[in-house]
Amino acid sequence: MEEGVAHALDPDINMWETAEPFLREWVRGELGPEAALADKLILDFRTLASIPELIRRIDHYYPPPGAAPPDPPLADVVVVQPHRYWRYVLTAVVAAAAGAAAAILLF
Repeated sequence: MEEGVAHALDPDINMWETAEPFLREWVRGELGPEAALADKLILDFRTLASIPELIRRIDHYYPPPGAAPPDPPLADVVVVQPHRYWRYVLTAVVAAAAGAAAAILLF
């Protein structure tokens, strides 16, 4: 849109020559050595800020020498109940009686 307006005002305008100072400043600010240095400094400061949390994690996972590590969690003790097979036996007897009654009625 800007190129169309500029061309309407001055048909001989070269947009690349006109925009060169702005583009040069933008490229230098975004991709130049100052930007690279600023990005590196930001990354270094973030790394330095995370060091206390890293130390706390190390202390959590690696106890000091001579200290015993925490015991692993034990599974809950389950009391084994004797099986009550009488339910299965009763079901089998009833099913057998029903099957025998059906066989007698059909023949």
